[in-house]
Amino acid sequence: MTETTHGNITVSHSGSAVCVTTWYALETPREVAADKAAQLHSLLFFLRDYAASNPQFGELLPAMHEGILSVAEGLALEARLLSELAAVAADDNASASL
Repeated sequence: MTETTHGNITVSHSGSAVCVTTWYALETPREVAADKAAQLHSLLFFLRDYAASNPQFGELLPAMHEGILSVAEGLALEARLLSELAAVAADDNASASL
């Protein structure tokens, strides 16, 4: 397996699989979910304003549209999964305090 790290991102390659891992030191799943949701909101806010004020937005290549939507989809999925993890942790903490 080949692996390289820069900052908080590690990329590893083994056979036909590539894994990209992002480390968030000293943060809870809830905090990271909130950060991902804020990133998604910023992206969509920018796109809405850009599309409304720039007639060339509709002329972007389909690959550009797909790339933008892929980034938004990835952020939304990460925020959802992190929120689910935060909810499980909250449930576990509530059960432990009973």
